[in-house]
Amino acid sequence: MSSRSRLVAAVLVLTLLTLGGAFFAVYLSFNRSQERQLDDALLSAARTEARMLSEQPSAVIALSNLPGPAANQVGPLAPFAAVLDSSRRVAQSTTMEGRLLAPRVRAFDAPFDVAVRDGALRAVWVAVPGERRLELFFAVPRSDLDGDATLLLRAMVVAFLVAVLWTTLLATGIVRVFTSEQRRIAEVARMVADGDLSARIGSRTNDREIARFAQDIDAMIERLALLVTSQQRFIAYAAHELRSPLTMLYGELSHALRRSRSAEEYKSSIEEALEATRRLKQLSEDLLELARISAVSTTPSERVSLEDSLASVLSDTAPLAQSRKVSLRSNAQRCECDGHPRDLERMLRNLVENAIRHGPEGTDVTISIERRGTLIELSVEDEGPGVRDDEREKIFEPFYRSSSEGSDGTGLGLAIARDIARAHGGDVFVDPAPRARGARFVATVRGA
Repeated sequence: MSSRSRLVAAVLVLTLLTLGGAFFAVYLSFNRSQERQLDDALLSAARTEARMLSEQPSAVIALSNLPGPAANQVGPLAPFAAVLDSSRRVAQSTTMEGRLLAPRVRAFDAPFDVAVRDGALRAVWVAVPGERRLELFFAVPRSDLDGDATLLLRAMVVAFLVAVLWTTLLATGIVRVFTSEQRRIAEVARMVADGDLSARIGSRTNDREIARFAQDIDAMIERLALLVTSQQRFIAYAAHELRSPLTMLYGELSHALRRSRSAEEYKSSIEEALEATRRLKQLSEDLLELARISAVSTTPSERVSLEDSLASVLSDTAPLAQSRKVSLRSNAQRCECDGHPRDLERMLRNLVENAIRHGPEGTDVTISIERRGTLIELSVEDEGPGVRDDEREKIFEPFYRSSSEGSDGTGLGLAIARDIARAHGGDVFVDPAPRARGARFVATVRGA
């Protein structure tokens, strides 16, 4: 059963219970009121008859010819009465259509029902005043009372059925109107599940909660589309980057086996194949590192000294700096953060190696670490060509290479550095301040 059907059913059940309870209460109240009215008239008539019996001579026991009590303004009812003497024998009785009722002993002045072949009577026992110890059984038909109850019941049943039908139609219409946005959301969700990432809800309802929910769903679909697009682009770029060294490796090995070669030629082919293998190894390591950092890390954090991490990075990158005649200068404060030492060293190493590769020979690369409020800022500044304004964000995309970048790297270093910084409560960005020469990369992490 759909949620809309369940909502309509809930409204209908609630209406049935409410109307049913109300109608039942009215039905009982009406019947009791009518019965009470009949009982009052019955008692009054019985007591009048008993008083008249008490006023008769002692040798006479005769019922009067007075009409029965009037009930519900329908005129007097046909009375039926019987007088019992002290030995409880019928001394005098009236008949109803020629039949004599066998009297039943009940409490005095307490009306009760008596069943007869043609219906039912409403009866009462009263004591006749005087010394003769007579008892009067007085009854009238309750057909008018039962007829009124039956008519009321039929009217209530008709009204109940009409109310149920009307409530069902009204609840279905209202629920359909109020759930139209939910149906639209469900349709868009099915379209997205089928692969249509261009589907959007675009709700225009006046319900702020539904509108906000629809906006959140659209934002989620937008982000999902971006993630899928990024994943597809990542796979395409990864395949492209892997193809080049693999093609080189395959070509060198095939060329080396095509004909006999000298030892020097074999050595050259092996060196070319080794270089292609090195590029493959570096690319695979960067891909694994990027996948590991993008996933949820289960490695426990520990207190890390960023000054010690920088010292280790400077030691590791010294050979590369010397090969390019680049001087590494550091200005680090004593700062600590909670994180993963290997990841933080990898972030610093990627930024420093990026600066060394882009800095011309004979220039300086300056690295500084300082605390700024709750964050620790790590900056790496080179004297290279800088970063164009339109590339400030693109250079952090996997496999993107700027116009000034060579083919040495894998295009993943800056993407890995940003993911590490974000995993530690910060970010990596290019300083947007105008610079005469070079670029300044800033990484921030949450301080301890």
